[in-house]
Amino acid sequence: MDKIIVSDNSISKELTINKDCYLLINEDVQTKEYKINIINCKATIIDMSKTLKKNLYFENSETMVIEIINEKESSDLFINNVNSKIEYNIIDLENSNLRYVLKEEVKDEGSTDINIASVGYKKKNKEYVVNTSNLSPRTTNNINCFGIVKDKSLVKYDVSSFIKKGAKEAIVKQNSNILLFDKESCGQNNPILLIEENDVKANHGSSIGKIDDDIVFYLCSRGLSKLEATNLICLGKVEYLVNKIDDESIRDSLINKFKERVS
Repeated sequence: MDKIIVSDNSISKELTINKDCYLLINEDVQTKEYKINIINCKATIIDMSKTLKKNLYFENSETMVIEIINEKESSDLFINNVNSKIEYNIIDLENSNLRYVLKEEVKDEGSTDINIASVGYKKKNKEYVVNTSNLSPRTTNNINCFGIVKDKSLVKYDVSSFIKKGAKEAIVKQNSNILLFDKESCGQNNPILLIEENDVKANHGSSIGKIDDDIVFYLCSRGLSKLEATNLICLGKVEYLVNKIDDESIRDSLINKFKERVS
């Protein structure tokens, strides 16, 4: 698999990839907008850029994307999935306000998994607006959102899933969970299902609350401090995303940053 590293603004032009590759978009990429086409191949994309608007087109491909939020207060992403298997992961540990709008269309038996992990702290607000559309039969959308909120902050997930008339046997799953560290912080989940077809499977789950005291007590009884127990519980919610990154230095940096955020 070829390794492609983008460390300047050359990606501001449209980039088309049609062979198996590993694409790393470094943090010094600050172009306002880019478009990437992934066609007839397998790809892994690690995006650490400060780009504000992204357009991703997938056709007959299998792709995993890990976007690491980096010093920006807004983001706009459009995903066009044509007969592809896509996993899009967002890791947001930044000390900044953020409004992220993600729109996605899936066609021709494509499937998309969207996973978001966000930490709100130091009076910052994180808002994610996710709109997905199943436009063809036997398409799949699976959306999982997890948030941690402390220090008078807000994490909000507005997730809407649309199944178009004629998209028979489509599958949509939504799940949003937010942990609150204090009484002055706020979590909001707003799940919406818009369904025009009968022969489909669609469901959503939502939870907002503090860490289970019984679990913390159990871990402390096994020798952990309360802080270590809290870190362990929270880390388990995001570690599965971080561990998808092959680069050990990036992975370790995220784990350390996450522990700083929840301590």
